[in-house]
Amino acid sequence: MALIDLDLPERFPPVSGDAHSRVRRWIASVILLVVGGLVGGLGTHRWQAHKSREADASVVSIVALADFSGPPGLAQSFAGVGRKTTAVPLDAHVTIVNTGPMAVDVLGIAVDQPGMVLRGYTGGRIEPAATMATQLELEIDCAVSRRLLAVPVSLSAETLAGDRREIAVTIGGNPWVRQVETACASGRT
Repeated sequence: MALIDLDLPERFPPVSGDAHSRVRRWIASVILLVVGGLVGGLGTHRWQAHKSREADASVVSIVALADFSGPPGLAQSFAGVGRKTTAVPLDAHVTIVNTGPMAVDVLGIAVDQPGMVLRGYTGGRIEPAATMATQLELEIDCAVSRRLLAVPVSLSAETLAGDRREIAVTIGGNPWVRQVETACASGRT
């Protein structure tokens, strides 16, 4: 059994000061808490804004559309054996739309379709929410002319930050089908 001696002095001195000093300490604690919250919130906001800018800088979004405002031009030369036409050159008009948040430079275009050879193209810079009209000079094998309904194309693009991307798009080529098939069948435009 433990013995309790009531004659010992108190270990903790009584709370000194009046109510006025306790209120001041309470207000100082609240002010420090509010200031800490504001500094922490501001730091978190700046960090999130920085991460958002980094994410926006890396986004590349491009859409390629066949431009049917004018008829595609068939060149006057045809490749063939004897009187039979085996390949037809086509000047296809394509509109490239930048749907991303930053300007991009179109560095290269490649057609991913067997029987189609890309002879040339026009490229350039596309600002955000803007379009660029380009012309693709294609040579199309007559055997694949029916597959022009959807032409897979790879665009090589570079952002202003220097990030290079390969973007796969599909161009619908319905009006091209009729012209190429007619030219392949007749051997002339």
